[in-house]
Amino acid sequence: MTSPPGGSESEVRRQVAEYAELGPRRGVARLVRDLGSNRPPDASGHPSIILAALATISDAWATELRKRSCGTHKCPKCLQRLIERALAEVRGANTPGAKLSQRNIYRRARQPKSEGQLVIANADELGLFEEHSDFIRRLHELSQQRLPMELEVRFTCEHVYVHGLALLAAWCERNAARVSLVAEHDRVAQYLEATGFRDVVEKCQTIREPRYDGEHHVALTCVERSARDAADAVAKRIVELFAGHIDLDQEARDPLKISFAELVENVYRHAESNSPAYVMAQAYPATQKLHVAIVDTGIGVYNSFRNSEDAAIRARARTELQAIRMAVEKRVTSKTELHSGYGLFVVRRLVEENCGTMLVMSGRTTLKFWGHRDWRERIGPQDRAEPNRAWKGTEVSLMFQLDRPLPLLQVYGELSRPEEEDFFGRP
Repeated sequence: MTSPPGGSESEVRRQVAEYAELGPRRGVARLVRDLGSNRPPDASGHPSIILAALATISDAWATELRKRSCGTHKCPKCLQRLIERALAEVRGANTPGAKLSQRNIYRRARQPKSEGQLVIANADELGLFEEHSDFIRRLHELSQQRLPMELEVRFTCEHVYVHGLALLAAWCERNAARVSLVAEHDRVAQYLEATGFRDVVEKCQTIREPRYDGEHHVALTCVERSARDAADAVAKRIVELFAGHIDLDQEARDPLKISFAELVENVYRHAESNSPAYVMAQAYPATQKLHVAIVDTGIGVYNSFRNSEDAAIRARARTELQAIRMAVEKRVTSKTELHSGYGLFVVRRLVEENCGTMLVMSGRTTLKFWGHRDWRERIGPQDRAEPNRAWKGTEVSLMFQLDRPLPLLQVYGELSRPEEEDFFGRP
């Protein structure tokens, strides 16, 4: 490197990657040399961002930086103090189990270019109702301002739904420099705290082991392409939430976990985005419903199919609506990994048999599926396509009826061809 660290967020990310390739010892030595040519280093600028980002890579990086800050290795005093502050910021999250990740640090360092306010007075905008499109429209309008934005979100509603919260978290991750959350009702304020929403969205923290309430919710969970194990972990928690309200034996839990894990894995297998996805789930014992939301800001279902190596798949996916319909079919996928093309099909069929609701939104199209308990014998499962303002990415939202059967074995039986072994390898 011929110049001290500086530049835009993307440039800072590039420079962090260059230092990271050198390894902890050589990388820190090179960084100290580069920063030493710019005296005194800017404590509020890009050097501080780069130091903090490197400290999050591993304990080895943090240890090597700590040696410099303690004077174990040669380092200017002013740079020692800068390293100390960077290390303190990384480990300074107040929430137990929380930390700052590299993307948190980059976001904290963003400088807002505009201001905006989002008032949520109608909780139905955050749910699987017709008002859902109004919420997407308002997020789209905010996106037309100069980004990143300093955003105030004011909740004047008396309750919230996980679908809209996951959407908002994903939008803020991509577009916000600062977020302040104001809840006028104590019930909503407590929920934002209990589910980790305030920590993740407002405080820019990553929860290593998100706070799970096995009876009521799965806290807001960030899933990144670099942390593939997170898909299995959050899928396991969702299944545990189901098991707390309906009878699920072990034979049913494992395949259900696989199906939810595949939905979450779409973040790094299909989304093709370095922006993380967000997952939330909530059980409502009083109304006998369980909601699950998975949202990313990737390339979307249509572009994923259009980028497929399979020419037949590309030819079929001519519109966003056709692409979404293909995504929920059995054995249809733009990728070739084992069990690909099953996650969306399984949850769609479970929703239909359970008389629940499923929403898949990508780009300018939303497709809803449901099975209505009063109509089921007469007309069976239904679906409806609805236009919406463009959403860069994909949302999959589900609502299950806890007082209705969840016919797992029946749906899984639809996966196997007669000439094949059982989908999950059972004899």
